[in-house]
Amino acid sequence: MAIIAKGADAFEEASIDEAYLDLSSLGGMKEAEAHARRLKAEILEREGLTCSIGIGPNKLVAKIASDFRKPDGLTVVMPDEVHTFLDALPIRVIPGIGPKTEALLQREGIRTVAELRGLELATLRERFGKWGNDLYDRARGRSDAPVSNEWERKSVGEQETFEQDTLEPLFILERALALAAEVYRRLVGDGFRAFRTVTVTVRFTGFVTVSRSYTGHDAASQLEQLQAAVRRLLEPFFDARENPTGKKIRLIGVRVEKLLRASEPIQSDLSEDRVP
Repeated sequence: MAIIAKGADAFEEASIDEAYLDLSSLGGMKEAEAHARRLKAEILEREGLTCSIGIGPNKLVAKIASDFRKPDGLTVVMPDEVHTFLDALPIRVIPGIGPKTEALLQREGIRTVAELRGLELATLRERFGKWGNDLYDRARGRSDAPVSNEWERKSVGEQETFEQDTLEPLFILERALALAAEVYRRLVGDGFRAFRTVTVTVRFTGFVTVSRSYTGHDAASQLEQLQAAVRRLLEPFFDARENPTGKKIRLIGVRVEKLLRASEPIQSDLSEDRVP
């Protein structure tokens, strides 16, 4: 995320692998597109990872655009192209439309964003209450939600892509423990003192990615506890428990969630033997 945040007017981390940038000061869409291409190149060079980027007049359109050409796309939607871009897309691309809302709309013959935009505001309010107001605006690509630096962090994570795929346990464990140490350093530096959930992510040769997590009943606050949890979550990937065909590993990641601020009390620590 440090790579992505660089040079932005505002930065909002939406999840461990998704963020919003405000690039207004660059002057226009062409400048924003050039900035995005530089970001993609730097992420690929430094991390060995591709990413998809959407550029639009607001967060809503940018989010939909970022999903348009995954896993390595760059989609630019100009302000006067928003309706054209959205029209043919299925209604499910609208953030907030899940399976139930989709099913309700499809029963009315509404399958595309253009068809959704054809519904009157009063009709949407009658069927969905206050949510109908949001549907009306989102079908038109409208959103005034700011890119906010005040977002409350929900997780801290690090990952590393190896230069060569490997299944050497000592090397992988060494790198995983180093990642855990960096995660812990960032955790403390961001004003947190404890965590309850530890997640280890493994990407195999062939890009199959698997994550395993453990959430303790109580919070943990020590680096040693984090590293012990990482070790126990990772070790099954070296044998038949999580890697029955002996695939080599391309990438590992470590993440902590359910974070506690320094001002929040810790009931008791997570004991190592509770990590599966």
